[in-house]
Amino acid sequence: MIKYIKSKSAYILVCAAALAVFFSVIALYRLNIYAVLYAALLSSLLIIPFAAVRIIKSVNAQKQLLKILKNGEIMIESNSFPETRDPEKQYYTEIIKRLSAEKQTLISDLATKLRDTDDYYTLWAHQIKTPIAAMHLLLQSGSGTLSRECEAELFKIEQYTEMALGYIRLESGTNDFVITACDTDRIIKSVLKKFSKQFILKKLTLDYKETGLTAVTDEKQLSFIIEQIISNSLKYTKKGTISVYSKGNSIFISDTGIGISGEDLPRIFEKGYTGYNGRTDRKSTGLGLYLCRRTADKLGHTLRVSSEIGKGTLAEIDLTPLSIEIE
Repeated sequence: MIKYIKSKSAYILVCAAALAVFFSVIALYRLNIYAVLYAALLSSLLIIPFAAVRIIKSVNAQKQLLKILKNGEIMIESNSFPETRDPEKQYYTEIIKRLSAEKQTLISDLATKLRDTDDYYTLWAHQIKTPIAAMHLLLQSGSGTLSRECEAELFKIEQYTEMALGYIRLESGTNDFVITACDTDRIIKSVLKKFSKQFILKKLTLDYKETGLTAVTDEKQLSFIIEQIISNSLKYTKKGTISVYSKGNSIFISDTGIGISGEDLPRIFEKGYTGYNGRTDRKSTGLGLYLCRRTADKLGHTLRVSSEIGKGTLAEIDLTPLSIEIE
């Protein structure tokens, strides 16, 4: 009500000035004051109820508009706006509805384009696997250093393709997880077998101690997380050892690589952030650890990384069950 009175302050001041002029004229001409007061009283019996109704309607309209603002979304089809006979307010309401309709159309068009893009790249990522598999078979039939180097590069293409698929799945918002009790050692061994040739080519030592853990998780997604971490360790470890072991309910993966600087460490899970190591290695995408963290969060796991320049990096996958994200 106070806001309403303040908004009408100009009208109130004009009316007060008019009344002052009115009573001043009456006083100057020495008219019968009682007759004038009686007329004013009768007029007030009409004006006061009318003003009260206007104030109540304005207050209710403000409450309704405030509710719309708090909801955050203006539903065009619903009669959510207060009714008004004021032509100016009717025009404003119509403009808002048209703008909101255009916004909904743009959102719908954008969603369609994103869906089409996701479908295309998902199809591409699946189709590219066929020539990759064919090239693997061709290279296996060959021999020599060149074939091994080609196979190593082809393996990288395969990893980037898997990363692209993981990115598409996460960004599309689909949740196709199959949560079961999984033997982590079976998952780890499968990943290590996949990277075995990379260990041989780089002449790195693998120190693997069986974990004996059973995790309530999605086998495919946990495998993806471990693959990305092992891949990073291989990429940034020139010599030494990559170790995989467990402690408590966590899987630890450590390496003796170049490490991560203290200023980069807090940002390594950010999308597209490559840091100093990524700037040195121009092929780095800055998506691997981002996807790992997002996937771990969706599975209800916790991913932590600690590192020291020149000494290596330690990644921990805490499999303690938390809440699983459901979309």
